[in-house]
Amino acid sequence: MTTRRKGGAGMNQKELEEQLQAFFEHNPLDNDMVYLKQFVKDHPDNKLSWYLLGKEYALRDKHGKARYCFAQAGEVYEAFEKKKVRLGLLEELKAEEGTAAGGAGRKKRARLVAKLAGAFIVALLAGSYILGSGVLHEEADDGSGGADGSEAIAEAPESGGLRILYTDPVAGRGEELWKQVVQPGQAPGGKTLIVEGIPTSDGKWINGLRSPALLASAESAASGNGVKVDYLQQAWCNCTPQESGEAAAAVSAWFQSQEQDVILRSAVKAYQSRYGTALPETLDGVIRNFPDNLLPGYTEEMKAAYEALRNAASQPGAASGSGVPGAGGGQTGAGGMPVLFSEPLEIVVDRQNYRLALVSGRFILRSYPVGLGGDKTPEGVFTISVKVKNPNGRDDGDFGSRGMQLSDTDYAIHGTKEPRSIGEDRSLGCIRMLKADIEELFDMAPSGTKVTIGTGLLPADILRSESPFRMPALRQETNPGKIYRWL
Repeated sequence: MTTRRKGGAGMNQKELEEQLQAFFEHNPLDNDMVYLKQFVKDHPDNKLSWYLLGKEYALRDKHGKARYCFAQAGEVYEAFEKKKVRLGLLEELKAEEGTAAGGAGRKKRARLVAKLAGAFIVALLAGSYILGSGVLHEEADDGSGGADGSEAIAEAPESGGLRILYTDPVAGRGEELWKQVVQPGQAPGGKTLIVEGIPTSDGKWINGLRSPALLASAESAASGNGVKVDYLQQAWCNCTPQESGEAAAAVSAWFQSQEQDVILRSAVKAYQSRYGTALPETLDGVIRNFPDNLLPGYTEEMKAAYEALRNAASQPGAASGSGVPGAGGGQTGAGGMPVLFSEPLEIVVDRQNYRLALVSGRFILRSYPVGLGGDKTPEGVFTISVKVKNPNGRDDGDFGSRGMQLSDTDYAIHGTKEPRSIGEDRSLGCIRMLKADIEELFDMAPSGTKVTIGTGLLPADILRSESPFRMPALRQETNPGKIYRWL
């Protein structure tokens, strides 16, 4: 593919990447404006930083100083804004070099980097750079041709569609999001929705029950020449955000499919750990009766997804040798949609907060209150070795209606006939749960699930679904010949 730029000298993709990389490698100060002003002082040739400083001034209604910064940004400003720089105040305005009072610390700096990266990406999407075949190309000015008679030419992807670009509030948006934006996949007529996860109260995890927040949408022209941007969060623009009903519905549908997706992939991974990487022809070969039960059954959605997963797992290089697409990270599903919960399900128990969470990577899909046994509850790493319904022979026994044994120990996660013991240390070491909670966990976490017990691992948040997940009971999961006697 040959790409020509209208006009004379311009900033190519490599130069843009180098300037953005330089910008995000330096973040030493505590105040937005102080950082930006110091950065442009130390790196006066970094036109991206001048552009971002100008945007900050514009948001603060300091338009004279903004124009000065935009003048310094030169072609970057012209490219992103589709305007020529107005130089009327260039001679009399100077960038301030003073320091601002106060400092919000490391969290403030992290938010700054995230905000600046987001601003850059929105500018990128809104400006005269287009997403074509994974390389940034400058557009021609009104089709009039350059001094050499050339015009910008970019290969266009074949068809449109919807793409969701997920951003992690824990890791931050930063340069990686920018890199993802410019990857191939934004086809003519296609739309990209930029969304961001919702952090938990401690800021260390992501709420896997709440649909991600919509930040912006970018729709490419049918010609592939230009992008229309709708801002869906006021923090991303100095404007009134657009209505997001249609986009929100699309994100919600995608998000709701992720839960069953990770349950299925976790069960398949557990199956492969037991029986080898070759998968049965149908999902019925994976979902079995006790004592080989991984899950109670499967949904129609999971059944439909299994065939595609099995076909993908048979391809060379699938999922770093595990054979399960999405079992590692950074995976995409049908239509280029990201696999949100890309890590296998795990259980985390926090002895300090009396919480048990079902997690995938940094996502908490559920977080329940539990009863423990104080120091009698062991810390360490275990796996679910046995899953059994009615471990005492009935659903109202000491261990309730469900039990999940930890490795080859006498400890288990189970129900209780003493619901008031939840949040207290009254067991002999086992982990007690309320009936509805243990039954939902039993339906979601397959045998073989990793369990980590420790202190200070989870936030205090309780995350329960308004519509608890219930797996169709298609398999026999009782053990009539045994009464379990866990601690």
